[in-house]
Amino acid sequence: MFVKFLEVLKQFVKDKTGMAEVVGVAFLLIFVVFVLGRPLQNIGSTLGTGYNTLNNKLNSNLNYLNQIQ
Repeated sequence: MFVKFLEVLKQFVKDKTGMAEVVGVAFLLIFVVFVLGRPLQNIGSTLGTGYNTLNNKLNSNLNYLNQIQ
């Protein structure tokens, strides 16, 4: 299977048609990772903090409801 993958990879590298598109997509992905990586990470940490806060508040409310029963 690995040998077949290498053969396909060799054929792809030898074929020059569409190489500009492949390079363009690679640069676009690099741009997204380096430029948009930090804001996306901040959004993820914000969502994580919000989830933890909501979880803590729900736990405290449920504990309160269990105490008054």
